[in-house]
Amino acid sequence: MSNEWGAQDSGKLVRTQGVVTKTWNKNNQTYLTLNQSCLVTAVLPEERSLPVGSPVEVTGKYNEYGNKKEVQVEQIQMID
Repeated sequence: MSNEWGAQDSGKLVRTQGVVTKTWNKNNQTYLTLNQSCLVTAVLPEERSLPVGSPVEVTGKYNEYGNKKEVQVEQIQMID
């Protein structure tokens, strides 16, 4: 799955897979750094615990935040 998105894709629904390399909670949200072909920050609307090293697939709306790729997660699932 490609995550070659840019500013022109802001607000579009996207899907990507990656491995969780970092997690943190802030303001009742969970942030995940996913490593695939590049780093993507996935933002979950609730606090949730996912172990580093977990392979996941996320679907949500794409946005750029401070020149970094970000997905506002609508759906997340663990994958093999």
